[in-house]
Amino acid sequence: MNTKELHVEGYAPTPKGGMCVGMPKGVRVTHIPTGIEVICESERSMYHNRLKAIEMITKLVDEHDS
Repeated sequence: MNTKELHVEGYAPTPKGGMCVGMPKGVRVTHIPTGIEVICESERSMYHNRLKAIEMITKLVDEHDS
């Protein structure tokens, strides 16, 4: 998959209560040609969430193409 086909957007989710210390940084990755979107908030770092999201979307796009 060509990374130019991906739109990566990061965000900091706002938890209930307003405290953001130690909260995960979410990542939304969209595959532009198919419109498939993946959101990952499972890790504490945006970098790791990005890697996981790209791995997830790669699998989904491969399944969609086959």
